[in-house]
Amino acid sequence: IRWNLPVRVKLIVLVGFLLAAISGFIYFYFPARLEHQARQHLEDKASSIVGMTAYTLVPAMLFDDSRTAAEVIQGARVVPALVYLRVFTDTGEPFANFGSNDEPNLHQLVVPVRHQGRTLGRVEAGFAGTSVTESVERSRRAAAGISLLVFFVGCGLVYAIGSLVTAPLREIVAAALRIDSGDLTQRAQVRSGDEVGRLATTFNDMVDSVEERTERLHLEITERHRVESALRESENAKRALLNAIPDYMLRVDTQGTLLEARGAQSDFELTPRELLQKKLTDVLPRSASKIAM
Repeated sequence: IRWNLPVRVKLIVLVGFLLAAISGFIYFYFPARLEHQARQHLEDKASSIVGMTAYTLVPAMLFDDSRTAAEVIQGARVVPALVYLRVFTDTGEPFANFGSNDEPNLHQLVVPVRHQGRTLGRVEAGFAGTSVTESVERSRRAAAGISLLVFFVGCGLVYAIGSLVTAPLREIVAAALRIDSGDLTQRAQVRSGDEVGRLATTFNDMVDSVEERTERLHLEITERHRVESALRESENAKRALLNAIPDYMLRVDTQGTLLEARGAQSDFELTPRELLQKKLTDVLPRSASKIAM
């Protein structure tokens, strides 16, 4: 595909796509990774708390001590993320509880209460995922800000670099346009020794060569005009001299054929036009024609 766009614009477009891809990666990847880590941390924390609670409830459930169970649950309530906790016996009857599971976006966990291989009951707990959601939203906003910053700063840097790189090229193009209009005194400025500088040097050498050839051609044309003018003047002088001679003049080839005749028409019976291509012996006496030959 041929893009009829300046080099700077092409550079900005191509790098802009790359920066957009990088910004999109930052915006989608890092918040998702943070969310996964936060949820994993919540699960590990919830498993640890519920497992410890289930272990602490073993004596209370062995001796059916609901007061001790309430104290254990009261100790678990110090965890801010814990929304509810319920303890059930092995028959499914409620043993102790606090809170409710009406809140949305809960991370729920069920851990059995065991003692010497015997299941005494189970503990059900729910942990709020609000903190995880809020943390993810904050990370998304931060990632969006970083992505936009990377994109716009990157585009600005690319624009500046593109302007710096293409400025000498634009000067060369402007000089070429002025030369095309006939001003052969224009030259490109050589600002560096890199590829662009070598291009400017080569361009100037080419213009010098063109200017030199143009001047030489102009001198040759002027000299040719002078020589042609001198030849015309010499030819006119010869013709004027020949026209001034009163005698009849004949020009013949080696075979004696008349090529040109000048003089008064009364000197011969034929006109000068009628004499052309005739033999000299046809228009002059034999003795005269032998002398002329």
